[in-house]
Amino acid sequence: MQYKPSSFKVGASPYKVQYRNEDGGKQYGSIYYGTKAIVIYTKNRSEASVSETFWHELTHAVLYEMKHKLYNDEKFVTQFAKLLNEAVNSAKE
Repeated sequence: MQYKPSSFKVGASPYKVQYRNEDGGKQYGSIYYGTKAIVIYTKNRSEASVSETFWHELTHAVLYEMKHKLYNDEKFVTQFAKLLNEAVNSAKE
C-alpha cells in the first residue's frame, strides 16, 4: 500500500488513522471503537505488512458498524483482511 489513508468513512461513521513509527509489541495495530480511531505501528515493518494491518483494522470497523457478531473474531478478521489485501494490491487497470 503506497498510499496510507489518514481517514475513511464506514457508513456515516468517520474513522481517523494514525501511523506511528513505534514498535507495537505483539500488536501491529489497534482499533478504538469509541473514538473511531485506528493506530497502526510501522517501526521495522514492511509496506506489505502495514497494508495488511490497515485492511485488518478496517475490517474490524466495517463489521462493528454492521453490528456483526464477527467484528471481534480475530481469526475471521485476519483471514478476511489477508485476502482483501491481496485482492486490492493485485488489482490492475
